Amino acid sequence: MWVKDVLSDERRRKLIDYHKYVHNIGQLSHDVSLNEIDCKKMMYRSLSITGRDANGADLFSSSDDNSKWNSISHNSVWDALQKAVCR
Repeated sequence: MWVKDVLSDERRRKLIDYHKYVHNIGQLSHDVSLNEIDCKKMMYRSLSITGRDANGADLFSSSDDNSKWNSISHNSVWDALQKAVCR
């Protein structure tokens, strides 16, 4: 599933600091990520993420087909997504 995350100020600062050598990183507005949810095990993982500016231009991108699975916590954003996707 694709997820667009309009970044909070704190998350934006962390991503800018982490990617400080990326050209125009100060223009970071949001990220788009490709994620998987295991409905039976109630777990998720992120396969790719792309940081974009307000105009939609890519600033950075990374992917990992072997990323680790994470448990879905109750009453979290992932819990709401899991309920919407796993019917």
